[in-house]
Amino acid sequence: MTKYARGLTILELMMTIVVLAIIVGLAVPTLNEFRAQNLVSSTTNHLVTTFNLARSEAVTRRAVVRICSSDNGTSCKNDSWNTGWLVFVDDDADGALDNGEAVLSSSTLSVPLGIIESSGADGVSFTILGSSAEAAQRSFRFCHNKTGLLDFCTQVSVRRSGNISSQKVSSS
Repeated sequence: MTKYARGLTILELMMTIVVLAIIVGLAVPTLNEFRAQNLVSSTTNHLVTTFNLARSEAVTRRAVVRICSSDNGTSCKNDSWNTGWLVFVDDDADGALDNGEAVLSSSTLSVPLGIIESSGADGVSFTILGSSAEAAQRSFRFCHNKTGLLDFCTQVSVRRSGNISSQKVSSS
C-alpha cells in the first residue's frame, strides 16, 4: 500500500494566488466607484432633507427660514457649499444670520465634494407659504472631486414654488 502526501503543490498555490489577484484587481475600482456614487447620493439626500426642513419650518413658524453655506455651523460664508450648510430663522429677512436669530440645523461635510453651483451661492430663503423667496430657481450640482470619478453628479433644484427635486446629471 502506498501512501500519498496530502496538500497543495507549489504550482497549485501559485495559480490560486494569481486568480485571487486578478479578482481583487477587478473588484477594487468597482468598489471605489460605488463609494463615490454613494457619497454623492447621501450628500444630495441630506441637502434635500435640509431644504425640506427649512421649507416646513417656514410654514410652521410663519417666518422666513433661510439655508446658507457654512464651514463652521455658526455663520454663513456665502461662497461655497463644499464644507456644509446651516438653516436659521431669518426674522428680519435680510439673508444674514444675526444675533438672536435661531439656528434650526447645521451640517458639516466630513468629506468635501466638488460642488459646482449653477446658482444659489448665497443661499435659499423660504417664505411663510413654503415658496422660495428667490427671484429664480436655485440649483446645486454635486460631483465627486476625485479625478476619473466626475461622472457621478447629482443636481438639486429649488423652484420658485418651493418644490425641491434632485436628478442625476453629467459633470459637464
